[in-house]
Amino acid sequence: MQPLGLVVDGRVVGRGGVARMLHVVCKGRAWPLAWQVRKGQKGHFPEDLHIALVTHVYNLIPPEGAVVLLGEGEFDGTRRQQTVQA
Repeated sequence: MQPLGLVVDGRVVGRGGVARMLHVVCKGRAWPLAWQVRKGQKGHFPEDLHIALVTHVYNLIPPEGAVVLLGEGEFDGTRRQQTVQA
């Protein structure tokens, strides 16, 4: 079975909102799988919100599934990395 490719990114949405999105990569495209939206400016999301998003998506993946996760520079916290490794 081929590993499932996931990509995490952030973007500005609406007026005064930011979104953290987790996409599944399929046939050269990134399809939104899960996201969080909150008020604020573009910038770093708190580590707890990253962990909640990854944990939510983890529960959607079959136990035998292999995953490759690509995150931007914001995705570098030690607790985030421990969550992904677990």
